[in-house]
Amino acid sequence: MKEFREAFGRRIKLLRKNRRMTQEKLAEIVGLNPRQLTRIETGENFPSSDTLVKLSMALDLEVKYMFDFDWDPEIAMLATGTDAKPVLRLVQNNEVVTIKSYSPVIADEVKKSKHFPVTQSEESMKKIAKQINKPLTVEYFVNKTRANIKTYYPNGKVEDLLTEIDIRENEEYKELCAQLKKFSKSPAKLEFFKLALQVFDNKDAAEKLKLMLKGMDLNN
Repeated sequence: MKEFREAFGRRIKLLRKNRRMTQEKLAEIVGLNPRQLTRIETGENFPSSDTLVKLSMALDLEVKYMFDFDWDPEIAMLATGTDAKPVLRLVQNNEVVTIKSYSPVIADEVKKSKHFPVTQSEESMKKIAKQINKPLTVEYFVNKTRANIKTYYPNGKVEDLLTEIDIRENEEYKELCAQLKKFSKSPAKLEFFKLALQVFDNKDAAEKLKLMLKGMDLNN
């Protein structure tokens, strides 16, 4: 997902700046065109497994630390909620929706009604967006599970920002990062993981992976 790539890119940019390295210098060490590194740091592109390893060497840190960042669609999409970007959180329990939190800019509209039937949630959000004459971003929860994030525009347009597929992919990314952190503690497992990623881009890596499986103990 784009938000994950952007979070990773911000992490690389921070690590680079902490080491007082310019984009040009890091790109030169890694063997990238500066424009390619820019695309990674802005989240437009995600590095290949080979580039990940080269970045870790150039930045003088283990691969796991490049993924040592918090990423959550709520943070990426909702931020803190300002006058320019009013947001609120809706929680559905049975057939009733309750407004749990909101930006100060929509306080007057929210005070009029904090509870309403599920069937009226869409029209209620459209009405608030029209009243404040600004896009309104709404985070939906069913009980304690995030179900969707939508933006409602004053003209009645509704944009889905987070779907069930996005939520599932988010959990998969979190699990991947957790596994990568575990693998990085074992040189053998990390090498296995690197080769496994390379299989997607390099057919020769598949043969190397087969040989590694025959000659290594992944439990070490």
